Amino acid sequence: MAILSKGTTFPSAGQVTSTMLNNLVDNATFAADAVDNSTIILSGGKLAINTDGLSASNIATDAVTPDAVDRDGGEYFLDDVTAKTTKLTPYSANVSGAVTIDLDNGNFQILTLDDNITAIAGMSNQEAGKAFTILFKPVGDDFTIATGSWASTWIWMGGDEPSGSATDGTIDIVSGVTDGSFCYVTMLKGFA
Repeated sequence: MAILSKGTTFPSAGQVTSTMLNNLVDNATFAADAVDNSTIILSGGKLAINTDGLSASNIATDAVTPDAVDRDGGEYFLDDVTAKTTKLTPYSANVSGAVTIDLDNGNFQILTLDDNITAIAGMSNQEAGKAFTILFKPVGDDFTIATGSWASTWIWMGGDEPSGSATDGTIDIVSGVTDGSFCYVTMLKGFA
């Protein structure tokens, strides 16, 4: 018995239950248009469907458990899965002097130097595995990031901290990843 077929509708008052998910796992063969006729991916043992009409209000709170999805108790533990969001709009700010970069502002940031940067503290709100990119854009005079201004928690490729560019209008890009304590980074300099 299949629980999803073309034309099947789950009203907002109805809920997708554990039993329905068990049936879905038991009947894991689908035609290309079985779920919806516009968006479906059947690849690598995974099924993705268009989420139009599917919301938290029509999924029962007991609907997704390790037993409901993986009956042999193997590789899926959905109670440990959490959703993360990424900000798609870059964070922008004017900076100078002593600066702290906060990853809660997003993992892509554009920082405009309106004077020299004299110190960059350890990054705040780091999460292990989080990647980030920071664009430093000087304006006005030739504002720079002073050599030796980065905190010791910034670990540079090759071991040497680079100096920032010293030309008005050029952009330096710092990219890296954090392990939750340290930021492992590279700097690309002098984009004009």
